[in-house]
Amino acid sequence: MKNDLEEAERLNQKVIRLYQEGRYEDAIPHAERALALREKAIGPEHSNVATSLNNLAGLYRAQGRYADAEPRCLRALSINEKSLGENHPDVATSLNNLALLYKVQGRYADAEPLYRRALAIWEKTLGKDHPDVATSLNNLAELYCARGRYADAEPLYLHALAIREKALGKDHPDVATSLNSLSAFYASLALHKAMPERHSDSHSCFKRADEINEKVIEDVFTMLSERQKMEYIGILEGDMNAFLSHTAQYLKDDSEACRDALDVWLRWKGTVTEAQSRHREALFHSEDPEVEKTHEGLKKIKGQISNLTFSGLGMKTPEEYKVRRDILKELDGKKDELEAKLSRLSKEYSIERQVGRADSKSISEALSRLNNPPSPLSVKGGWGD
Repeated sequence: MKNDLEEAERLNQKVIRLYQEGRYEDAIPHAERALALREKAIGPEHSNVATSLNNLAGLYRAQGRYADAEPRCLRALSINEKSLGENHPDVATSLNNLALLYKVQGRYADAEPLYRRALAIWEKTLGKDHPDVATSLNNLAELYCARGRYADAEPLYLHALAIREKALGKDHPDVATSLNSLSAFYASLALHKAMPERHSDSHSCFKRADEINEKVIEDVFTMLSERQKMEYIGILEGDMNAFLSHTAQYLKDDSEACRDALDVWLRWKGTVTEAQSRHREALFHSEDPEVEKTHEGLKKIKGQISNLTFSGLGMKTPEEYKVRRDILKELDGKKDELEAKLSRLSKEYSIERQVGRADSKSISEALSRLNNPPSPLSVKGGWGD
């Protein structure tokens, strides 16, 4: 039995990896095998069997095989209710999965009570300020949007954002996710409810989300391979393209909005360039031991920030989230100190940081200086001294 369960877990991890890569067809045989092994080892009514059923259903849903997905979602829900109790968080997960299946089919009336019940369970078991509650609120808000119930959706989006800011900190990637959801919501509201002023709200939300993502990328890239960097960029690329398209179509007469969009695009180009090259590491093969030591210290701090940012979820109490936020704040302070020190020690690093953070204003100022150099007679120490 032990060997079967170990093999099932190994297969389950492989399924997750293949799913994340979008290789659904390749993942299905492994998911089916993991399910069979667990049913044999621990019986057909165990909660781990429900997990395998949910995984398999998710693959079928991703392929549009809704008729194959639904009975597996229903069976997983039934198993979890019987084995764990009707108010267990895993029951909420099963409810959420089934609701999502109904939502993608346009079965909104079937999905809504499931989303509501999942939300109630998470609020009761985890507390109303838990990030999982924010995710549930966001799901319900998206359903309301799909049904045209914008007045019901907006407070849920805002509540989800507030929970994530409080629990995770205002610079967490999940906060950026909430802001992107709000951005899309306001754009939809402007179009479908003839409220053009909400285009500016959409723009502001995305701009703030981009600022968060830029900070996260700066820390995360330290820990990623070239391939992983490009995969991470791919996750964000759709939102960035939608933002640029939205600005060009609806805010083309707003000079400030257009300048914001240009800045986002310039930073994006810099990010992609960095992801496709190894210049940063090559830059720091310095012969100065102090530069090398400072760079290694900075790399270590960024790694700690990255690990804590992406592994900090799943905690159960507000106190644990507060401890996490305090640690991140302290690490951010140390990172700023090391970056400032490295900029003083290394001209190359200082220039590289300026180039990576270039925006329309700094480029305009640089071009102006090139086109209008100061007169040598006006410079202290120039000709005539």
